[in-house]
Amino acid sequence: MLIEPKITFEQYQATLKAMREPNKAGFGTRHWLRVGLIVIFFFATLILAETSADPQGAALAFVMVSASLVALWTFGTYYTRYCLKKLYRAQEQQLNQQQMAITESGISGNAVDGTVTYSYKWSAFERFIEMPDAFLLLPNLATFLRIPKEHLSAEDQENIRQWRSRQ
Repeated sequence: MLIEPKITFEQYQATLKAMREPNKAGFGTRHWLRVGLIVIFFFATLILAETSADPQGAALAFVMVSASLVALWTFGTYYTRYCLKKLYRAQEQQLNQQQMAITESGISGNAVDGTVTYSYKWSAFERFIEMPDAFLLLPNLATFLRIPKEHLSAEDQENIRQWRSRQ
């Protein structure tokens, strides 16, 4: 089967999220670091409030630290989305202008302009994730091939599941 897959920003975002999901076994290191920093700031200002000669000044410091944490969290959330959109725009042409051939032996493809070609056997994929709207194949932790289900019949979808499970 030969398809020309397209991906929107929302699909790109969902794909990257799905790539990270199985790697989360409870809390990741970064998450624990964030939680630890928040706890340290909280207890530092709490100790300051208890030991300070000026309780109003300590309360003000507590409010300022809390407001700073909320501002940093909010900024981080929006900045991450901004950077992700920028990354998508840089890759949009390559992601949306390719032809992909899917066979029993694997997947091959090329960019329409001829700048990129690839060929993978099914055994080359480290992970296989079935999303509601696509199959996500990961040859490594940093790259993906996304096969939109909208281009596939029910029989084609079942073939992909079987081909992948044989490896």
